[in-house]
Amino acid sequence: MKNLTLMALLGAVILSSCGGGGQNTPAAKSVSGTVVENTTAPDSFNLTTKAWTGGAGQVKLVSDASASTVLATGNLAANGTFAVTLPASVDTSQMTTIKTSDLYSTRANCTGNLNVSNLQAKGVGAGLLVNGTKSGVAQPLLSSGTIDMVKQTGTSNVKVGGLIYVDSNTNITGTITCTDTASSIPTTTTVTSNLKLVKGWNLYTVAVEENLTASKVTAKATLNSGALPTDKWVFDSGMSPLSLKSQMKLPKIF
Repeated sequence: MKNLTLMALLGAVILSSCGGGGQNTPAAKSVSGTVVENTTAPDSFNLTTKAWTGGAGQVKLVSDASASTVLATGNLAANGTFAVTLPASVDTSQMTTIKTSDLYSTRANCTGNLNVSNLQAKGVGAGLLVNGTKSGVAQPLLSSGTIDMVKQTGTSNVKVGGLIYVDSNTNITGTITCTDTASSIPTTTTVTSNLKLVKGWNLYTVAVEENLTASKVTAKATLNSGALPTDKWVFDSGMSPLSLKSQMKLPKIF
């Protein structure tokens, strides 16, 4: 689950809490929501869902470093609602330091700057596993758009959320633009980071807007901390945490 996927070729950043205007959102103590089932057509970006039919059970917050490492558990109600109390700390064996090379794709030609205030900070992402009469992954997700795969034209808008634990405040800011001409259709992606991570658990949202023509792909990604895009957690037994029906790579944050 460390190498996350999204929709074309994306360079990603995280930002946090030392310096840089504004007040930081306090560390999250719990996470909750309602699990719904994904009914989106295979080639569609217009997300559709239905009510959870997997009955009561359990949800598990698992480490991105190892899917077998359970960080916390919570009860899953028959209607899909759940709540998880986040652990006060995470074992250091699950955490890694930020590597700026992981924040954007080395396959692309990139311009711009990423400023990391605390390279000693360590952290780990986490995903949610759902276990009822059905088992799989759930993630807070919004998606819309129309892509004609035959004509290779259209637009899409995707927002996906996640959780990150960090052992100290850190700050990564900046904008970077990457151009990939290695594929059959050149792709230009601009990423702006505005994640502010405080020591403890942080919620974040990645928003991606993509415009596809027959000759090029243009994408814009924005990362913000402090909230998830929705309290509806989309379940899919065949989906990996923070992955969509797409080809865009979002590299690991930690």
